[in-house]
Amino acid sequence: SGQPITDVSITASAIDAILIMNYDVNQGVAGVNAPLADLCGNSSQPRANAAAGVKQWVAAGMPREKIILGVPAYGYVQASTSTTLPQRRDTPLDTLPRDLRPRHARFRPRYNATTDEADSNQPAGAPVYASSRRTLQVKRQTSSAEGQINFAALLQQGILTFSATEGSYVA
Repeated sequence: SGQPITDVSITASAIDAILIMNYDVNQGVAGVNAPLADLCGNSSQPRANAAAGVKQWVAAGMPREKIILGVPAYGYVQASTSTTLPQRRDTPLDTLPRDLRPRHARFRPRYNATTDEADSNQPAGAPVYASSRRTLQVKRQTSSAEGQINFAALLQQGILTFSATEGSYVA
């Protein structure tokens, strides 16, 4: 029928676990890739994220302890016709509690903001900055025929480094 199953309780009693894999949802356009949750509440695809998937399975009767969430640890380099990043945030990030801010928001934006845009977090229509020497280096040396890049390759080439200040990997 194309609709989600509403009751999986009988199946849940007969299996050890299920694996939900959080795959890419935006393909070759600029934007989020394999989002974990719609934390801002304004996604154009609010049910296309890991948290929504787990919630739907639990609502259908799958016990949480039987759900394993798979998160991809790879990236893609591919040509895109996008010239801007989608702006879906209504609340300035600096007004959100630090623990609710998306990790990427702590990084400096990689675009040439106009004077009017200089104080905003991510202005609507900001040009995509995707032609850095580092990006081209990754594309040449580590992408497969499909454009897939392994996480380890990003570390080896210095594209990502661990920041003790941020407590995470930064570009």
